[in-house]
Amino acid sequence: MAVERLPSTLVDERMADWLRPFIVDLAGERIGRLRRSVETLREALSLGNAVDAVAYAYGDKDAGERIIETVRVAMRNTGAAYTAAVSDAEPPVLVAAALADHLAVKPDSELSTLISLLALSADWCGRRAAIEGMRLADYAARQLAYRSAITRRTAQLTTSPSASEFVQRALRSLEAATQDAAHGLHEARRGSEFATFADILIALAARVDELAARSESERAVLREQLRQQTWVSQSWCETAEAEWRDVASEARPIIAAVELAERTWGTTPAAGAEALLGSILATASAGSGVDPIAAVAAAGPYVADRLQVAPHPFLFPLAAELARWRELEADREEPRWRPPEGGLADAGQEETAIAMQAYREVIALRLLGHD
Repeated sequence: MAVERLPSTLVDERMADWLRPFIVDLAGERIGRLRRSVETLREALSLGNAVDAVAYAYGDKDAGERIIETVRVAMRNTGAAYTAAVSDAEPPVLVAAALADHLAVKPDSELSTLISLLALSADWCGRRAAIEGMRLADYAARQLAYRSAITRRTAQLTTSPSASEFVQRALRSLEAATQDAAHGLHEARRGSEFATFADILIALAARVDELAARSESERAVLREQLRQQTWVSQSWCETAEAEWRDVASEARPIIAAVELAERTWGTTPAAGAEALLGSILATASAGSGVDPIAAVAAAGPYVADRLQVAPHPFLFPLAAELARWRELEADREEPRWRPPEGGLADAGQEETAIAMQAYREVIALRLLGHD
């Protein structure tokens, strides 16, 4: 079944409902100006500021300090004097709307993929977006499903016209020139003939490049599928150099996530990643639940060289905990980070949920150039 993208008109349809609790006057001119600001802010988003943007939309004032000027500039570009403070209610709401707008308008971009991964991480940590009732995590999940599908769609290598058909047509256009060759050609005619040959060669080269790119994309997709299916069918854990059933249950989710990431092509999560991870963990006869902190401690010795950067504590919670694990070599029982809103540190987290979070963090770090 084809995965449908978010409607590009998402923000236009929902913006008034999103802003009504925060803004008293939502007359036509006001909502129009705010919509233009959201569009300007959406265009200002980048891989470089996405972490701060998502963190601010989910309540981090420190991240807000780093991105507030971008919000102010977006508002000023619509002709308004805007000096809102980080602690004001409106700026993070506008950022959250801009994030949703990016997912809807540019669902096939790497930036949208990064935004989605970060939003799902925040949701996993129990954070909620600045706009109450906004289903940003749902939008993120839908964007990732769409991007994973279109990225791995097998290209059709047949085109119309085919390369041979194109050449035949082009050569027929030279038939008259060939017939006149015995009588001699004027320089203008000869120049026109050479130009036509050049056009043929350039078009052929472009067609060859196009077919080569499509063929390579198709092979990459097939290689990825083969590697993943082979991985799922095996009982051997390469990272721990042991049978999966012999790997500590607490360590399995994060190790499995790292191994799946190694078998993922590019910067888009694999299609069906949750099912792939679930299959590995089920084969390993995992228990009923794992404490995420214990999962990091158990997997740490195996994945210490991965997830080495934690750009933000609640957008990269497992990477942040792994960094603390590395620091606490003397006493692994020392109290560690706990999320401010609870949830993550509770025992009994489902193994697949922990594995998916670790997988999201690895792919997000890859997008940010850290993997």
